[in-house]
Amino acid sequence: MSPQDSAGRMSWDQTAVLVAIKGYKPWYKIEKGKIAVADDGSNTWLKESTPHSYLAEAMPVKTVEEFINKLMMHQPVDK
Repeated sequence: MSPQDSAGRMSWDQTAVLVAIKGYKPWYKIEKGKIAVADDGSNTWLKESTPHSYLAEAMPVKTVEEFINKLMMHQPVDK
């Protein structure tokens, strides 16, 4: 188990749904660039103006986690 997962395995599925429905702001920012792979197989992210990007944290993970959990636990009200 990865040390990063010592408190439980991270899941990106809920993050993907959050961003797809609500957009990436204010939880994340977009980092543009590309991956450069070295001969030894290691890689580096090069910040450049390209069509490639990834989501970078803009808020504490705990804040996003609590918001996603609140959405997942929401109980609809019958009208």
